Amino acid sequence: MFGSAAAQDPQTRPARLARLARSGNPELRSLVARNVSTPPSTLAALAGDRVHGVALAVAGNPSTPGPSLEQLAGSRNEHIRTAVFGNHSTPVTVLGGILNRRGATIAERVAAAGNPATPAAVLSRLTWHNAPHEIKLAVAKNPGAPSDVLGSLFSWHDREKSNMRAIARALAENPAAPTGTRALLYEVEDLRPIILATTPVEPVAKRISSVRSASGAYISPSTLMLLANDRDHTVRRAVAVVPRVGEDVLELLATDSVESVAAVAQARLATDGSALDVLTRIVVDVGETSGVELELSSSSARTHGGLS
Repeated sequence: MFGSAAAQDPQTRPARLARLARSGNPELRSLVARNVSTPPSTLAALAGDRVHGVALAVAGNPSTPGPSLEQLAGSRNEHIRTAVFGNHSTPVTVLGGILNRRGATIAERVAAAGNPATPAAVLSRLTWHNAPHEIKLAVAKNPGAPSDVLGSLFSWHDREKSNMRAIARALAENPAAPTGTRALLYEVEDLRPIILATTPVEPVAKRISSVRSASGAYISPSTLMLLANDRDHTVRRAVAVVPRVGEDVLELLATDSVESVAAVAQARLATDGSALDVLTRIVVDVGETSGVELELSSSSARTHGGLS
């Protein structure tokens, strides 16, 4: 088809794409409508194309202007509406309207549920109560979903439910999943490699805070082991000083590649005063003090008559 290569090439000049958009061949117009380099004004004109395939391509193009997407959201064609709700550039007002849209199909709701641009409040409402599995799965895969919404999709009781396997895997692969949910999934053996391979977007400070808050409260062994494998050494070091941390966690951290982490864990495992003295020096070096270091230091003082 003459002009097809240029119509789908992102490097094609906007002026030529505009000319190709006026072609009498609907297949060529569809290629132009899919091209992210097509000028917004040209896409706006193609949004009114009588050929559904052309309008569908416009509905899925992230370069399509908001007013055109809003127009296409009212299409009688379900596939076009679904493409609009899945488009990251669709206006928030349109995406929010999915909740009150009379006769909205499952496909449209699934598209909105998986769209990172969909507002958090809308995603929360979409997953309420007995929401269809397809919608919950779409939210579980959504990297833009807020952590509290993602956390509500999976609980301790869901670990053995076969119908939750797809959602569990989606959450394991989603970097936006909160630490609490990732810790639950870490207990599922075949999901553990996925969890460890996925870098969380949760701020390091928040992960450290979740560990330090555990100093006076219960924290599950799976959470400690998960965070002991964290890619950030400051998180691992925070785990190393948590009171009553399991010996298996300390043994893992004792082999850490970062000296300040390994030394703290080794000192926690040790019984001689010299190792505890090393711990004290490391704490001073990093400018941190916690109940564990104070407890260890006082224990050393009682046992060995003070630290040298």
